[in-house]
Amino acid sequence: INPIGQTLAMLESVDLKRKRIYFKGIDLIEGTPVLDIKPLHPADLPPSSAIRFPKWITQPQSVLRVTWSEEAAKQLAHEFKPRNIHHFKDATEVVD
Repeated sequence: INPIGQTLAMLESVDLKRKRIYFKGIDLIEGTPVLDIKPLHPADLPPSSAIRFPKWITQPQSVLRVTWSEEAAKQLAHEFKPRNIHHFKDATEVVD
């Protein structure tokens, strides 16, 4: 099993002075190491006929809504606060 994940993200900005790169839409949490960053070119994408989904997904969906219970949100806030991590309760907080 390969423990390294892969994800697509949108480059939001580059801060040369602080040597930081900011992304949108990335599925990582604060502190997750990033091993490599590569641009995505349309030629690198497989043809849509080669993309497969598990049988339990009846149709591809680009956005799934996640709802946090009040207790789960409190627990996340408690864990994130000492680390200065922000927990977005809803996608509208991060989507333009």
